[in-house]
Amino acid sequence: MDAREAPARLADPALIAASAPSTWSARARKRTRAALRDWVLAEGALRAAGSDVVREMLRTAERFVTFDHYPADDVLDAQTGAQYYYHAHRSGEHGHFHCFARAPLLPPDAAWRSRKGQRFGSQDREAIAHLVAIGMDAWGRPISLFLTNRWVTDETWVPAHRLTPLVLRFAATHAYPNWAANLWLTTFIQAVQPWIVALLRARDARIAPHLAAQPEVLEDRSIEVIVQMELTTAWPALAAWAGVELPPIPE
Repeated sequence: MDAREAPARLADPALIAASAPSTWSARARKRTRAALRDWVLAEGALRAAGSDVVREMLRTAERFVTFDHYPADDVLDAQTGAQYYYHAHRSGEHGHFHCFARAPLLPPDAAWRSRKGQRFGSQDREAIAHLVAIGMDAWGRPISLFLTNRWVTDETWVPAHRLTPLVLRFAATHAYPNWAANLWLTTFIQAVQPWIVALLRARDARIAPHLAAQPEVLEDRSIEVIVQMELTTAWPALAAWAGVELPPIPE
């Protein structure tokens, strides 16, 4: 990634390779193994009921409408500050989760400021920062991680170094819309935390050089996905490394 690349080139997402667990710290490897064991419990419970995490998002929907949020009012854990929703509008996937941090998870002073003091998105107690998007296939399997420009989710723009400590603290702890689905998402994010951190840092490496002179780049509709990581092979490989068997997909 060249920090000097022109804003026009930011319209093409940078593909970030999924790092091997052997390059992670011992603590990160231990966390991932533990998270994957819990993720398998959630995934297995959903599959045993003839469902999956995507179906649970759409369970009460009469139709699956492009750009609409599922559930309609999002999922917010007011105790932890975790928020997410599922929707669809991209080719090559069934849809994707957008996962956010807000108060009390997100500190009220976390927002980025331009040299002129300008901030973008909701502020203070209403601030909401995008941690990651998770692309899903039609069988409820994760196939990608990606991060978007500010305007896409109308988030509060927060520098990566303020977001990376929050990834492991993302947790949906209640039973709406489904306890197993919330556990699925919480433990998945914990399991791939090193990859999400790498994406956040890569996002800033691409866009930060333009912010000082052109903060309006955050509102540029030609720049949507800034960085992306493919998981089609990386996710099964991570599970195999951890000695975890992914539940089979029903016929």
